[in-house]
Amino acid sequence: LRARLFSYLSFEPISGPLDTAIPHLDIMVQQSRTVESVGSQIGPYKIREQLAEGGMGIVYVAEQSRPVQRKVALKVIKPGLATKDVIARFEAERQALAMMEHPNIARVIDGGATESGNPYFVMELVQGLPITEYCDTHSLDTRQRLQLFNKVCRAVQHAHQKGIIHRDLKPSNVLVARIDDEAVPKVIDFGIAKAISHKMSEQTVYTQFSQMVGTPLYMSPEQAELGVIDIDTRSDVYSLGAMLYELLTGRTPFNSDTLKAAGFDEMRRIIREQEPPRPSALVSTLNAAALSTVAERRQHDPRKLRESQVGELDWIVMKALEKDRNRRYESASAFAEDLNRYLQNEPVTAAPPSFVYQCTKFVKRHKFSAAITAVTVFALLVFMIGLTVAVFAVIREKKRTNSQRVLAEQNLLVARSAIDDMLDRVADELEKFPETEELKREILIDAVKYYEQISTINSDSVEVQRNVGIAALKAAEIHSWLGHSTESLEAFQAARATFEHLYQCQPDHLLENMIGLKTSQNGIASVLYTTGKWQESMDASKAALNLVQQISNKGHKVADCEMEALQLQYRIGRTCERLGKTEASKWFQSVHQQLSEWDFKDIEDPQLLDQKIALMAGLTNRDFWLGKDQAVIRKAYETIITDTNRLIKLNPKNPGLRESLAVSL
Repeated sequence: LRARLFSYLSFEPISGPLDTAIPHLDIMVQQSRTVESVGSQIGPYKIREQLAEGGMGIVYVAEQSRPVQRKVALKVIKPGLATKDVIARFEAERQALAMMEHPNIARVIDGGATESGNPYFVMELVQGLPITEYCDTHSLDTRQRLQLFNKVCRAVQHAHQKGIIHRDLKPSNVLVARIDDEAVPKVIDFGIAKAISHKMSEQTVYTQFSQMVGTPLYMSPEQAELGVIDIDTRSDVYSLGAMLYELLTGRTPFNSDTLKAAGFDEMRRIIREQEPPRPSALVSTLNAAALSTVAERRQHDPRKLRESQVGELDWIVMKALEKDRNRRYESASAFAEDLNRYLQNEPVTAAPPSFVYQCTKFVKRHKFSAAITAVTVFALLVFMIGLTVAVFAVIREKKRTNSQRVLAEQNLLVARSAIDDMLDRVADELEKFPETEELKREILIDAVKYYEQISTINSDSVEVQRNVGIAALKAAEIHSWLGHSTESLEAFQAARATFEHLYQCQPDHLLENMIGLKTSQNGIASVLYTTGKWQESMDASKAALNLVQQISNKGHKVADCEMEALQLQYRIGRTCERLGKTEASKWFQSVHQQLSEWDFKDIEDPQLLDQKIALMAGLTNRDFWLGKDQAVIRKAYETIITDTNRLIKLNPKNPGLRESLAVSL
């Protein structure tokens, strides 16, 4: 766009104020338009209608008058791309394209340059739909989609054998038409990207962005590299893999909104480094409505769609989408052959990347965090093994003498404490590295199984019962973090039942059991709030608040109790708002007053300070939306910013704190 604008300005220097120059500039723009219009003649071709417009050119339906009369598709390269160098390469490429003869490739008929110097080429007119749209419109099942896609792979292989690389394979460049009641895919625009591409450099990044060789959603990692000139046929294999991904899931490997929102460098980084989810994994994340639509278009049961893709289909797609092109299919025909094996229920050559390979890739990208992760995971595994041994030891030792049972109970306590400590340390370390979120999730999924195993132990021993209750709490907290609301609520309720029993029958450990009961009650209130059960949540929150106040009166960690009481009061206020109760303001005012009376200047506990900031932010945001005094609100935000900066100094490696600071600013 910049180059075109400067070419318009170069007709005649503009002097004087810009507002007086604008009409003059407008005239120059009109005079300099070189894009052909409907009705104009280009050689023996008369333009009848516009079909489409892209970053590189405009496609028209045209009528050929000689040597035969027929309708054709004529693509004119846009002004600004037609340099002498481009035209020369374009002509050489057209000669190569004319060599291709394949039923699934749109044949190139002619080419040249318009009177204004813009290159054009003519190919057979394909009256069809993009392959993804065709498959959805005709509700093709997975098998039919694979059979149709296989023909596309064969067509691409034919071009590769002729020395032609497409470099911009995408659904809109694979049109499907009905010929003799059969679906026939036709690949279009072969080699055109190569004909008009320039060597990309940092200086030309903006002029090249709109015509980057390839479309970002389907672009191979090596195409996203600046200055790379050794693109080979495996780049097309990657693009085919991205197309197959979309045919199977209804989504592209990378979210289009994410790529659009990312800057140019970030977009390239995502394409080069970020691994897309497996097709089956992506399908499992779709909401009910989206899943139903995707399944219906593939004539599949929504509940079984994911299972149909787990395994070989996942492997085939992800092999085509490998970042390292040496690990992809070596050719489009190898890709097609593996799909044939799948369709014929034969073993496929694709296999999931080995654990060692995945670890190697992770370590290369994140050397420092990988070192920490390796240590923590190894230690965690050791403790999990110890925990398993301890659990079964308790079950066995129950049947033995009392002294042996006491020893087993001690083993259970040690093992449970060890896994608690290790999980806390792992969570703290992995929290500093957002890229380890998936690893953290997998560790927690494994850990919750051990806690659930402990929580099912049935024993008369109050010591074992307390460990059972604590394990149920841990399981509930992990389920809550993983977003498993039902499982979390059930585990919190089981923990509450255990601690209620212990509270009644164990007066020597009254405070300990009261804390467990309070934690259970607070967890229940939190889950009920997140699931929209407002009245039940408010009742549970008030019960938890009563327990917190009792615990505080007994002198247990007063500051922690006061903060928890404030958090519960804030949640009760929010719940009252949800229920339309006027008492909401009373709860918010109480929290605000207590916070203002609490001197946080000397507090060095990061967790306590973080909780205070969160409460202040919630109250201040609410005041803002209610339109309260702006000066007061501004002062509150300044306090939040000061506290957040202090918290960052206490915990400089936590990226979430900087995000909170940005929000406040």
